[in-house]
Amino acid sequence: MESLPEVFRKITAFLNKEQYDYLLIGGIAVGALGDPRMTQDIDFCLFVSKARIKNLLKKAKDAGFGFQEKEVSSRIRETGTFQIRCGSYHIDFLIASTDFEKTALRRRQRLKVYGTDAYFPTAEDMILFKIIAVLISVIASEAKQSLATGLLRHFVPRNDTLKIESRNSVSVRDNVII
Repeated sequence: MESLPEVFRKITAFLNKEQYDYLLIGGIAVGALGDPRMTQDIDFCLFVSKARIKNLLKKAKDAGFGFQEKEVSSRIRETGTFQIRCGSYHIDFLIASTDFEKTALRRRQRLKVYGTDAYFPTAEDMILFKIIAVLISVIASEAKQSLATGLLRHFVPRNDTLKIESRNSVSVRDNVII
């Protein structure tokens, strides 16, 4: 069984050897740039055209990484992200698509982590990556909440009382849902 440091060395060696541009942006990056924290995965911002993704995935599979092709293709289309596995660990990729990400790549820094060189954003860019991730999460949560509220209002009989109690809690009296 491979440890997280071994998986980190394997995936960064793969990306470096194949000359893919990337930035580490998850818990490992936060630990390298600031305070170490517990993490069970590896997160990358990957700079690769969608046309080159198939080739990257083929090479990743040949290098011993696992994934479900249909799931990866679907996630890339829907969210611009995908995930591969190495042993019991998963490796998440965000495909770079914004000017901010491209600018962060130009400011990248090479650091040695777990005995191997890897590319990281500056501390300031890492903070922005985290703020953007939170904002996207909040926007998605609000959209889901709005959709759920709209659906409930549409399908709950008019004689029932609909009450939105909090962002994550919806209740309907008389005809249940609570």
